[in-house]
Amino acid sequence: MRYSIFSDQVDVSLVEAKCYEVGATDVKLAPRIRQVFCELLPEQAAKLQGYGFKVKEIKSIKTAQIMVPVEEYGVTEVGLNITDVFGAFRSAFTPPLTGDGLTIAVLDSGIRKTHFAFVGEKIVYEEVFSEAETPDDVYGHGTGVAYLAAGGVHGDVNAGVAPGAKIMNLKCLNDDGEGTDEMVVAAIDRVCDLVENARAGGKSLTDPLYPNVINISLGAEDDGDEDSPVRVACRTAVDEYGLQVIAAAGNGGDRPGTIMLPACDPKVVAVGGLLSDYFMIWEQSSRGPTADGNIKPDFVVWATSIHMADNTGDTAYTVKSGTSFSTPILSGLIGLIWELGRRNFGDPWYVSWYDVENVGEAVCVKPKDAPIQKDNTYGYGMPALNVMIKGATQPAVTTTDVVSMMMPMMLLMMVVPMMGRMRG
Repeated sequence: MRYSIFSDQVDVSLVEAKCYEVGATDVKLAPRIRQVFCELLPEQAAKLQGYGFKVKEIKSIKTAQIMVPVEEYGVTEVGLNITDVFGAFRSAFTPPLTGDGLTIAVLDSGIRKTHFAFVGEKIVYEEVFSEAETPDDVYGHGTGVAYLAAGGVHGDVNAGVAPGAKIMNLKCLNDDGEGTDEMVVAAIDRVCDLVENARAGGKSLTDPLYPNVINISLGAEDDGDEDSPVRVACRTAVDEYGLQVIAAAGNGGDRPGTIMLPACDPKVVAVGGLLSDYFMIWEQSSRGPTADGNIKPDFVVWATSIHMADNTGDTAYTVKSGTSFSTPILSGLIGLIWELGRRNFGDPWYVSWYDVENVGEAVCVKPKDAPIQKDNTYGYGMPALNVMIKGATQPAVTTTDVVSMMMPMMLLMMVVPMMGRMRG
């Protein structure tokens, strides 16, 4: 059986040595995350536990998507086209915002990099961490995720939230959309390694090879184990490497306690899903609390009938639903706000969703019947762009000022003209 072995007390090299000492085979390291993966017999695993190490069986992990059956529609004849929403927002600034300077590591089923949405130097890094032979998206999930975050070019009919951002393609699922804890941790470890390499090379946060966000549109059941390998890896990525880890809440609603791992972890930004034609929660969006009692999700974004690039052809588009696709919308959005802040305050200015959470109740919106405070259905709610813009353009904004700016709700108003076009 395969295990992850790690310790909070000793160096990973000592953990590795002890694994060999008890007879472990097929030993592999995730050095930045400080985990060792190996094959062990039950008695060998017990011996390592006796040393005080944490010994965890490797579990499976999958995409968090719900596929929406659709016929062959034209490119813009069905679904919520993110371009229609964010294209207008980006164009409201001179020069237009594009998310330039943001690099998103997409941990998924791969990406069809020959797709028109990824031409040029959009994808700056690729690596496979599953048993798949290539980083291409055979399964049909990662292409859509990457597109929604950063696909296309500003001004095109089809573009993601932050088309000026860069993408790292870390394929941690196989061609059936399945993977393991080990594959995901190995991919997170590599992202941390890329951060360390960028730091050592004196690169700025806006360098294409300096990843800022990890997008995880996949997950497993939350078993309440805060020491699960993936949760430990996510916390290390956040605490030691300054990464934002943004993960799908899951599609297990509307029952309480259905938030997936790793979105269940307090250090991971969990994204739930809204209906795309009404401002209310999608019935299949997972709800909190988590197994260890935390309120989740953190934010909610559109999740149903989303128009996106498809892996079946270089000009193919499709419509899908799921919190898998809410997640990259939030990943891309932080790039627009960050870019706007840099324009006003210079390159040292930085913002993350963890910063937003500190004032979440003041910068997000919910339906009138939802609790004002963070709750287990909407979290803080849907980020209100007009409020976030204010924070990125004025040095001092008090809580009272922020609350007073809630009324326009620019982001929601952008959706109104599209309501008649929703189908599926």
